[in-house]
Amino acid sequence: FPNKSELLKATSEEIENIVLPRLRAAVEGSDDVADQIDAVLDESKRLMQDYPHLAAFLRAVRSGGTTQSVLSGGQYP
Repeated sequence: FPNKSELLKATSEEIENIVLPRLRAAVEGSDDVADQIDAVLDESKRLMQDYPHLAAFLRAVRSGGTTQSVLSGGQYP
């Protein structure tokens, strides 16, 4: 990577490619908002177990104030 910004952008995109499909799949089975929230929380817990450094990375990015500028357009489901 030519610089830290490009590394951060690539890492953020990779995380989105892992996290967003799993969270979207978690809510597909229900139209009830409460059930969807439960499903997202359950899947988030599994993500943290599968990727233990994920929370620390996201916290570091947020504390640096770069989350929206790095992630692909800042668009979330």
